[in-house]
Order: sequence, then C-alpha cells, then structure tokens
Amino acid sequence: MSAQKKYRLYYGYKPYPWQMDVHNLLAEHPYKTIISILSRRQCGKSMMAQNILLERAINQPDSIGIYVAPTFKHCKKFYTEIYNAIFGTKVIKSYNKSGFELEFVNYSKIICLSAAQKENLRGYTVKNSFLIVDEAAFIADGIFDIIQPYTNVHKASTILISTPLFTTGKFYECYHKGLADM
Repeated sequence: MSAQKKYRLYYGYKPYPWQMDVHNLLAEHPYKTIISILSRRQCGKSMMAQNILLERAINQPDSIGIYVAPTFKHCKKFYTEIYNAIFGTKVIKSYNKSGFELEFVNYSKIICLSAAQKENLRGYTVKNSFLIVDEAAFIADGIFDIIQPYTNVHKASTILISTPLFTTGKFYECYHKGLADM
C-alpha cells in the first residue's frame, strides 16, 4: 500500500487575478528573485503577503519567513491577522505576541519585524521562504542594506510591496529595474 499525503484545506483566501499572477511568479522563480509589486491602497497586498508566508510555513517544514513593515503598528496588525487566521487550527506550536513570532508544529517560523528597530534588525535569515517588505516605499534605504542579506545564505526571494509615493529610493529602483527587464 502506498503512503498518501494528507492535506488539510483552509478556506478564506481567494486570490484576485493579479494576486494569482504573483503566486504563479513565485512558483516559477522561487530562488534569489526580487519581485516588486506597486499597487493602490486597500486592494489586498497585505492579505496576499500573509497567505504567501502561511502557505510556505505550513507546507515547507523548518522554513523561516520574514515580514518587514515600516512601523510597529503595521507589523502588529499583520502578525495579529495571521495569528487570528490560524488560531485553533493545530498548526501553531508556539507564538510570541510581544516578539511577533509564530512557530509551527513542523518547526517553521514566521517573524514580523518593524523597520523602526533599525540596527536591531541584524542577524536574521530567511530559509525556504520569503522576505516580504510591505509598504517598501516608506522604508529607508539604510534599512534595505540591513535586511537584504537575510536572503543570501539560502538564496531566498524578496517580495517588495508598496503603494506608489516616491520617485527615489530602493523600492523605486527595484520596481523600475523590473520594468526594464520585461
């Protein structure tokens, strides 16, 4: 008798076509890619980011996904929404509400960080998951210099998500480099 994998189905996230395009792009380019997403406000960017990190944490044992937001308040909201989405599902091994960390029963982790931590952001590594930088246009270039090495060891991909605002900075540069490479 062959062993069958048992998958648990969770409901609630139905990606819009543009979100599905991002999911497909990540499936095609899972390693050492920078994906820049420029989009208007309130269209599901953070929800997509939550589901990208959750899918990887649940399905890739011993992975580490990292989410970076410009402010503590934004980081707390993101963490709370992920926690509430999976609370009671038996996929959480432990959680740290003050440190914004979730550990899963398969030893995967999601870590949420605020760019306001500055130098305290050093020392993290993304493993078999993604570095997601939300509202990337609002994050100082010096912070990018600190967080981008998170992806080096395991050749993880980075997802930069933001609303349009500035015509300078790392997010702007990455977005326009992507347009030039199309």
